[in-house]
Amino acid sequence: MSTPTPEMLAAVQTFATYYGRTWKQELNGRWENGWRTGDSDWFNTAHLQQLRNQFGPRWLTSYRLPRKTHT
Repeated sequence: MSTPTPEMLAAVQTFATYYGRTWKQELNGRWENGWRTGDSDWFNTAHLQQLRNQFGPRWLTSYRLPRKTHT
């Protein structure tokens, strides 16, 4: 797989929305140190773990969230 799945990207978006400005540091910390007991799965940790396993921290560093469009 050369690009993240839509489910992986949706999990990143949900995680970023929850953690706000520091979302990349939060996610990278979990990737480095493991998920804390009791972490909520509402942002789908399985997809975030798959993302780490397939694309790694370098992907996270270069990834930019899509800009929101106002309708």
